[in-house]
Amino acid sequence: MLKIISFKICPCYQRISALLEALNLPYESEFLDLNNIPRWFVDISPEIEPAIQTDMGDYIAGLNDVLQYIENKYYPLFRDLDTRYKEDNERWLDLSIEQYINQCNTQRSNDLEAMLERGIPFFDGLERMEKRIGQSRFFQGEKLSQVDIAWMPILQRAQIVKDKTGYDYLAEYPKLRQWQKHLMATGIPNKSVPEDFMEVFEEFYLNKTTYIGQLYSSSEEPPKTSSNLCQCTL
Repeated sequence: MLKIISFKICPCYQRISALLEALNLPYESEFLDLNNIPRWFVDISPEIEPAIQTDMGDYIAGLNDVLQYIENKYYPLFRDLDTRYKEDNERWLDLSIEQYINQCNTQRSNDLEAMLERGIPFFDGLERMEKRIGQSRFFQGEKLSQVDIAWMPILQRAQIVKDKTGYDYLAEYPKLRQWQKHLMATGIPNKSVPEDFMEVFEEFYLNKTTYIGQLYSSSEEPPKTSSNLCQCTL
């Protein structure tokens, strides 16, 4: 059985676990402490990216290498994922990785001014996807694709922020909101995070040092829309 080694809050962990959930493959998870990363993990993953331990006991580190290993080993199962339009998919898969970082930076901002500035690339990425996404349930139609799985961490975290603070990153993006709804309905986003993910999320993002954490713990009204945020920076 594959074992994923990563951090509970890491969207790249969820990218891997969501893929395994979509393929109905069993896996284990070993979670590390962000504040006390063991030396053995640094040795196998110098960039501190997620790693897996294979059935043979070997370690593979780095998101792209892990995903490539899973695809190569379980290729027949990928027929259940819509893998057409590879060139188009790659563009949006690459953007998802950028958005993991952009979203984290936005959510970790310590005040509104910082969030306005740091949120620019995040909202730009959302705008680009809003223009690309269609009216079907999933990215390429009625079947899950790798792009759907890659964007699950982004859209689930946006849903959590909305539920906890009232602020909706997707307020100005109706097609993204609909896509978010369909992806959440698959059940995969909730299955692909640890049982205590909400507690970890609150501790990491909704604490007193972040702007959204201050919204969470107070009665302050959140900004109305993401476009208003962007306009404030002009």
